Order: sequence, then C-alpha cells, then structure tokens
Amino acid sequence: MQFSKDKFRIVNMFLALFCAAIAIWVLWLWLQPKESPSLSAEETTSRPAVKEVAKIELKRADAYYVIESKDLFRSSRRKYVPPSRPKPVKVAAPPPPAPPPAPKLTLVGTLFLDDGWAALVAYAGNAATYYKVGDTLRDFTVKEISKNYIVINRGDESVRFNMDKTEKSSTPRWPVQR
Repeated sequence: MQFSKDKFRIVNMFLALFCAAIAIWVLWLWLQPKESPSLSAEETTSRPAVKEVAKIELKRADAYYVIESKDLFRSSRRKYVPPSRPKPVKVAAPPPPAPPPAPKLTLVGTLFLDDGWAALVAYAGNAATYYKVGDTLRDFTVKEISKNYIVINRGDESVRFNMDKTEKSSTPRWPVQR
C-alpha cells in the first residue's frame, strides 16, 4: 500500500508543475507589449498581396473619417429632414369612349295584342322582328310602344322612332299571328 501512495504523489507533483508552467506561460503572453508588425518598404513593394492589404486599411480609415467628421452628439447637429418627394404629375384620364349611335331602325308597324303593344321593327335593312316593352335591341331597351311610335333607351339617352307614313306598302296589312 505504501508503494501506491508514493506513485500518486509523484504523478500529482508532475501535474502541479505542468499547471504552474502553463500559468507562467499565459502570464508572460498577457504581459507582452502589443505591437503591430510593420513591414519595410522593400517588403511591401516585393509582395503584391501586402499592397492590397494596405489599400484596404486606407479605405477603412476613410470610412471612419465620415463618422468622426459627422459626430452624432455634436451640439450643432440639426434634426433630420427627409428629402421632399416630387409632386405627382396628374395625367388627365382619357375621355370615356362615346357610346355607339342609336341603331338605324325602321318601325314597320305596331300591334295591340292581348298582353299589350308589340312593335314590328326592321334593323339596318334586315327582316322585321317583333319586340315588346322590356325587350332589348342591341344595347337599347324598348321602353314604350304606342300606335304610331316606339321609344327605346340606353341609360339616360332616349330615342323615339315614328312610323313613316309616306312609305306605301305593296303588301296588304292583315293581323299577324305570333
């Protein structure tokens, strides 16, 4: 038993000496003066990479100059005023397209049926078609039908078509079945 205790004492002494040596080395590094390595003129001209590092260092110094010259805490500092925005130019909206003109209708005739008036209307020279109040003719709506005229409207626009009495029809007028 005596032998094992001596072994541990020797190992513990070596460990204590090792820790003391590391502590002295750290203290020595800490107390060393901090000097930046400087290069001679010959060394800077012979190595292009060193020139690039020197340029970068100069650019960094220029960047810090702005901070020094425009100190945030100086007494003469003014409140920040953002640049004014340009005034928007108002572009006049193009006028809305004019609505198409009223269709060229020919009122061929009107009929009184059991459920009200009906009009026989020919559109742009085509065959005549029957329309009642409320029916649509292109973008117009039949608003009123009477014995001698028909009224169609689109929004606020209203157009009246009268029956042309000067035209003489070669066909006899008889009641038309629907």
